[in-house]
Amino acid sequence: MLRPLWGLPPAAIRESAHNFLGSENIQGSYFVGLLIRNRKVVPTPIKHFRDSHQFGDHGTLMMEKFVHHLPDMDLIINGKDEPTIILPHDKLNQLVQSAYNWKPPKVGGPLNSFSKRPSDLTDEIQFHYGSDLTSIARITAWNRLVASYHVDSPARLDNGTDFTSSFTYGPLGFLYNVTAFQDVCNQPSLPYHHGFFDRAATLITSPVFAPVFSVSKPGIFNDIIFPTVYLYVDEGYDPKKDIEWAEKRDQLHWRGGTSTGFTTVGGWRRHHRQRFVKAMNNITDHVKSLRKEGNVWNEAYMEPQAARELFDVRISKISDLSTPEARDEQSRELGIAPWEDRQMFWQWKFLLDVDGLGESGRFYALLRSRSLAFKCAMFRD
Repeated sequence: MLRPLWGLPPAAIRESAHNFLGSENIQGSYFVGLLIRNRKVVPTPIKHFRDSHQFGDHGTLMMEKFVHHLPDMDLIINGKDEPTIILPHDKLNQLVQSAYNWKPPKVGGPLNSFSKRPSDLTDEIQFHYGSDLTSIARITAWNRLVASYHVDSPARLDNGTDFTSSFTYGPLGFLYNVTAFQDVCNQPSLPYHHGFFDRAATLITSPVFAPVFSVSKPGIFNDIIFPTVYLYVDEGYDPKKDIEWAEKRDQLHWRGGTSTGFTTVGGWRRHHRQRFVKAMNNITDHVKSLRKEGNVWNEAYMEPQAARELFDVRISKISDLSTPEARDEQSRELGIAPWEDRQMFWQWKFLLDVDGLGESGRFYALLRSRSLAFKCAMFRD
């Protein structure tokens, strides 16, 4: 993630940071500046981002244990769930090659200290109109999303087919290589299976390489991943409300909203959460499974009714990131389950975490519980 930055002069990196943070008055940019000054964090709130004060406070809390080691610098924190930096393939390749070709100075070698504060680092970020931010929200933008890949990659070929041999399905449908499966390059079919790749809901992108810190991303983006600040103030897990494993319900449980992307009539059928819920509640064929006989696991088949009883997965909210007609259609076909407090989840043995608009805010709570967590994600966090 950091290597391409070595292909840029430090002054160019600082300039791009100023430009991004100076776009704060652009509705929807959501970039919070965390400025390190005199070994303290100075947040820069955003007028239209209602959580930016809280976001800045959480960022301060997150860094308080090590900020006294840092020199003055500007950090760009992306307040959105979705990432933002997509470098064109030729630009990315050029930066990576420049980074590999960089050599430390022969005299003296690398220094075990920070440079002096550069003269172009200012204490007040001025408004800037040249940040090169573009909204591609609510539209089908697959070709723009995969611009960082080589032109001959499966994702950029017209009518390209999924490169399934890179990850390979086993007899029961399990993946042999999850890393290859998460590589967007290998799956041109993603716009038909995942909401973010169909129509991202609030996506703002830039082809300019700035060191933007985001909480999650698919592999096509060049953001720098860091832990979400909310983990430092809200674990989302109350051990007093958890129960012992033997007392939990023997099902896989999931509740969540249709926050997968912008949905249109019929288009929501391509989104991952809706597809999953619809499939698990409409099992009509025998399901291939594993059955242990003695010390050997053998393939077997489960009756549809028995398979359906293993799942308790429902949609609990239809997102406003949708056309009115699509909201009505999803409500009719998916049904709306009652909202559940997260502390109710611990009644089930198996809990699922599925991509939403971006990273999941619940995964760490699931890991802390006495239940077993499964994660289904194209986003890396």
